[in-house]
Amino acid sequence: DDINGWNWHDYRGVTEFYNDYGDFEVEIEVPDNYLVWATGLLQNPDKVLNEKYLNRYQLALESDEIIHIITAEEAAALEITPKRSSNKWTFKAENVTDFAFGTSNHYLWDASSLVVSKETGRRVLIDAAYNEHSNDFYRVAEIARNSVEIMSYEIPGVPFPYPQITVFNGLSEMEYPMMVNDMSVGKDMVVSLTAHEIFHSYFPFYVGINETSYAWMDEGWATFGDYLIASKLEPDKNNSLFFLDSYLKEITNGLDIPIIANSHMINTPAYYYSSYAKSSVFNLILKDLLGDELFYRSLREYIYRWNGKHPVPNDFFYSFNDISGQNLNWLFQPWFFDFGYPDLAIKEVIQSQDRYKIVIQNLGLYPVPVHLTILFTDGSVEEYHETAIVWKSGVDKIQINIPANKLIRRIDLGTATIPDADPTNNVFRP
Repeated sequence: DDINGWNWHDYRGVTEFYNDYGDFEVEIEVPDNYLVWATGLLQNPDKVLNEKYLNRYQLALESDEIIHIITAEEAAALEITPKRSSNKWTFKAENVTDFAFGTSNHYLWDASSLVVSKETGRRVLIDAAYNEHSNDFYRVAEIARNSVEIMSYEIPGVPFPYPQITVFNGLSEMEYPMMVNDMSVGKDMVVSLTAHEIFHSYFPFYVGINETSYAWMDEGWATFGDYLIASKLEPDKNNSLFFLDSYLKEITNGLDIPIIANSHMINTPAYYYSSYAKSSVFNLILKDLLGDELFYRSLREYIYRWNGKHPVPNDFFYSFNDISGQNLNWLFQPWFFDFGYPDLAIKEVIQSQDRYKIVIQNLGLYPVPVHLTILFTDGSVEEYHETAIVWKSGVDKIQINIPANKLIRRIDLGTATIPDADPTNNVFRP
């Protein structure tokens, strides 16, 4: 790239992949009855699928419904492909950073498609290939379709950038252009994992993030995206950010290092805390600070500016400063470059004749939102919220005033997505 020249980092299994863009035309020859799913669009479905399954595949290319191209009974019958000793499956993909494929002679296949841009009418094929014994995968095509719809129109609001996306039931979890390899994780995680890996289509693929050095520049966005998407698709479920619970247990020890540290030089678990938990929390704090309209406008413009290129951290910082029209360095500096941690406390609550004065102290270095849940003795509940802007001037205490027309029974400080090093000082009882 134009920053470091050739990338000579060894791949050691922690940080993921960093490649440049290219076009692929790949022919994969497999024995009779084997199917292939891969990066890119299938070029010869009429040559590798018997008529019944070809018709279903072609229907899925234009259908908003989930089409069951291959059921369990049909997979067992081994009559999907033409009777030859082998078949050659051909795929084409343009302007992608990698190529992956999966093959099976017994997998089920569900598919659908979605208009991702109302302006152009462009459709994306969305499919899932999976083992019949993987109970959570029977929902994956629908979950994937719903996720791509939210990504295209809301989070981040950029039309899904590739012509297809396949979720393949493998033995781990990893993203590739137009291809997701997901193990079976059960119903509690299937939505967030599916959304997470598909969200990587934007980072590091559409925007060519160098994951080997700056994993937070894509894992943080994917974790941010899967949390918000899962919360929309499963609003009654207590969704959480990947690795946040583990990070909270280590928040003040030597494993809590600045996010900016080069990912190639970090071992686990510090790698997971910086790349997933802390960076996704920061993205939520930034969203809260800017408000949805300005935040998503800034994020979309950042994506468009750096599509097909390789941004480094300063490009991210500069882009958001420039697009939002605000100097956010006061927030970037502690969260990315400084040793510290988030830790707010309720220092004191003073009642006067007409109001309560609630003093909140920032015991850690990182600016975070202030969220109060106040329970009154009459059973009513009120919430008060301040964005992280209250810490911009460098103060370590702020005061929140509320009317004293009701008696307070309890005050809770914080939420599940605002990390705190010591939650024991986040509760006040008179």
